[in-house]
Amino acid sequence: MMLSEPLIEQILDRAAGGYEELTRAANGARFCRHPVQLSNIAPEYQWNRLSATYERPSKSDFRGLYFKACGTRRRTRCDACSEIYKGDARHLILAGLLGGKGVSPEVATHPTVFATFTAPSFGRVHRCGSRGGKRIVCGPSSARCVHGRRMGCWRRHSEDDEIVGSPLCDQCYDYEGAVLWNAASSKLWQRTTIYLRRSLAKLLEVRGSDLSKMVRLSYVKVIEYQRRGLVHLHVLLRADSPDDVSMPPDVEVSAVQIEIAIRMAVATAKISLADTESNRVISWGEQIDIRPVDEGDSAKVANYIAKYATKSASDSGGLDRRFRTQREIASVEAPRHLKMMAETAFALGQREVGRDLNLAMWAHDLGHRGHFLTKSRQFSVTFSYLRQIRQLWREAQREELGGTVDQPYNEHEPLYFVGQGWLFAGDAYLVGQQRNEYIEARVLFREQKAEEPQAQGALI
Repeated sequence: MMLSEPLIEQILDRAAGGYEELTRAANGARFCRHPVQLSNIAPEYQWNRLSATYERPSKSDFRGLYFKACGTRRRTRCDACSEIYKGDARHLILAGLLGGKGVSPEVATHPTVFATFTAPSFGRVHRCGSRGGKRIVCGPSSARCVHGRRMGCWRRHSEDDEIVGSPLCDQCYDYEGAVLWNAASSKLWQRTTIYLRRSLAKLLEVRGSDLSKMVRLSYVKVIEYQRRGLVHLHVLLRADSPDDVSMPPDVEVSAVQIEIAIRMAVATAKISLADTESNRVISWGEQIDIRPVDEGDSAKVANYIAKYATKSASDSGGLDRRFRTQREIASVEAPRHLKMMAETAFALGQREVGRDLNLAMWAHDLGHRGHFLTKSRQFSVTFSYLRQIRQLWREAQREELGGTVDQPYNEHEPLYFVGQGWLFAGDAYLVGQQRNEYIEARVLFREQKAEEPQAQGALI
């Protein structure tokens, strides 16, 4: 990376004075890319220092600023904060599978299944895959669509091929239906949970009104974007006692019965969207994968689900923030197919059905609305609880090391918003280098922890 002369000058200035204070601020913000600037100083003074007459502070003076991590979950916006979010998601899921963090370890004995719900097809797309260690042909066919385009592809695509997931014919592909399905997927899941309880009551031969007195179905749900721009739902579903989460259901329930009930609910659950042209029926795709979760698979399942909590619709970073105008979509860096879905979502936002679904606001998520990780109240702990525990640990560490862990602030006075980001481009560069070292150290630590059991087994 070539550094400009002004940037080199800022780096040298910071190295000559104030580097230690910058390191403390970066450590307090967990090496965030775009930290929030807070201060105990009165707002009038803050806005003056952000005006055109802003005076550059001295090398070692941050003028009472406190830098707080932005806390985003999106890896394309801040890899440091998203790494913490992914770790919290993993602990949240593991607590619901194995217990811990205030959750009884008895939940590990409850019947639990891991289900993946997919979207239906809205047109033929390029795909990749392998069979017997060899890549399969994308789509062998010599037929042509009504627009004269060949609806087959004889290439063997690799997983990193950008064309994977894009339609063979843009005009045949139902972009509007794909966007509306993304927008309605959360509501479809809600409808599915209703039918799931009804189906389970039939299998247990009890009345639906009595099921809630015998079984509580707790879940955690994570969204994953497919290459074609549609969302997957990864769901962990656990059966508990309605009165005490640590106790098994009051009636005998097996993972096989839960799987059958899910398949019955998936086949039944449908919702209708009032479109200006027709009433669209939203339903699940044909590919539904359900498997029981054993105690030995819990860590693998938690790692698998948690990694999707930090992903956006595109790994390039072009679709990780909201668009103000449709013209902005054309200029972002993202695959053409995903940009067309974003443009469709933004255009639908100007119509009646799109205004009701607020699609213009969610165009960057290709129409999907809502949080990427949701759970029922009783499944496990919350993100707020995990942040509180981490804050207490940081305070204990600060006291142990004499207050040198991060940049202190007066907790007895109110904090005011000053701005976002580091003061200078040179500061952002130095913090970026520290962030890379921090992430590499975490990866090395995990590898060493994973090798410890193997080394102990070799000694035995």
